[in-house]
Amino acid sequence: MFTNNYQATLLSDNDVLLEYGFASISLKNKSVDFTNTFVPLIKIGATVKIICSKNGQDILSFTGEVYLSSKKLLRIISVKCTLLPDAEKLLDIDTKINAEVLLDSPKTKAFAIQSPRKPVDCIITSISTQKLTFHSSQLEFDWASPLTIKIHEPIFNKPSAIKILANKNSLVFGDKARYDCQITMINDTAILELMNFIRVNIQDVLKDILDSSNHETNQDESEE
Repeated sequence: MFTNNYQATLLSDNDVLLEYGFASISLKNKSVDFTNTFVPLIKIGATVKIICSKNGQDILSFTGEVYLSSKKLLRIISVKCTLLPDAEKLLDIDTKINAEVLLDSPKTKAFAIQSPRKPVDCIITSISTQKLTFHSSQLEFDWASPLTIKIHEPIFNKPSAIKILANKNSLVFGDKARYDCQITMINDTAILELMNFIRVNIQDVLKDILDSSNHETNQDESEE
């Protein structure tokens, strides 16, 4: 879910810009490391803020106490996190959700009767608004053509079909495979449900460090 090399901004406790750099998050230690070729020295125990971004958009804000300060590394501990608006559009989550892949019938001679292919059971192990990964038996299909994956609970209120395009570099091992896919088509209702599902799951992962006021605000917004 979280990478170890986010682009990041270091700010003082009153939001004065101190430096640009990179951030690594440790949920286990409730700490964030800020690194760069130069990092300003800051008094131990001082409160600072580290804002992480992805694709140029701010997604996570961490506030904490300086535990370690050197010319190339700053570590803050006892962090509190704010999940910023629209972060769910850029973050992916780990899942274990049952779904079905619907394959097109194999191409045959003109006018020949094509028998429909049975859906193939799969497990979605990662998902975002742009991509997903699923595990299944090895599939036979045209890599250049989109597949359809049918997903229901816990993401969607009713079964929803999503068009995906599998990456040719997906891992195939024996009769099993892991397919990394780009989402190419999803309807408006489904994308809203997916974003809500991702945000709720991120909040659950961050629950031990999530700013309570931020969490309550997001719950109110989702109920409206």
